[in-house]
Formats: sequence, C-alpha cells, structure tokens
Amino acid sequence: MKRVNADPKFRNRRFVEAPIDTANLLEKVKAACYLSMKEYWNVPTLTGMLATILDPRLKKLKFVNDDVIKSNTIEKLRRLYSNEKFRNEIDNSNLESNTHQTKITSSSSNSILNALF
Repeated sequence: MKRVNADPKFRNRRFVEAPIDTANLLEKVKAACYLSMKEYWNVPTLTGMLATILDPRLKKLKFVNDDVIKSNTIEKLRRLYSNEKFRNEIDNSNLESNTHQTKITSSSSNSILNALF
C-alpha cells in the first residue's frame, strides 16, 4: 500500500520506502546475463576463437588453457588463409587473361569505359 502525504506543502515529496533486500542480487544479474548471452549470441567455439586470434590484443590466446583448442584454431586459420590465397591466385590469373583480351579488343576504341570493362 502506497503512503500519501496529506500535507499540501509536501505534496510533491515522496516517503522513503522500506529498504529492498538485495542479497545475492549481483549473482542473479550475472546469471541472467549469462543465460541471455548463451541463448541469443550462441557463437560456435571455433568461429569465436578465429575472431579472437585475429584481434592483435588477444592473438596469442593466453587465456585459453586447452592446447587442443589453440592448435585447432591456428590450423583452421591456416587452412582458411591457404584457401583464400589459392582463390586469389586463380582470380588474378583469370583477371590477367581477361585483361589481355580486353586490351586487344578495346585498343581500337578510345573510350575509357571500354578500357575499364
């Protein structure tokens, strides 16, 4: 039940309510935050570790105690890098051959757009 101040000159003032029990409140908030993050931002471990290893501040993975997780993360990053490097080499070789053909066909034209395409 809410108490009301009957005196008109103290109408806008509020009574001090009884203290609220805050025992274990911090632990409850931590648990609620943890459960929410676990449900809504469930990032696979390997994806999170790859993102972490790419961060210059954390790239040594000193906070990870499991050597298997460290080695799996490093190996996965190396595989991704090799695959991307291989794809870039293929794309560059295709680009060079296409550029050579484009130069031959557009050499008769003075259009900048033709040279770009």
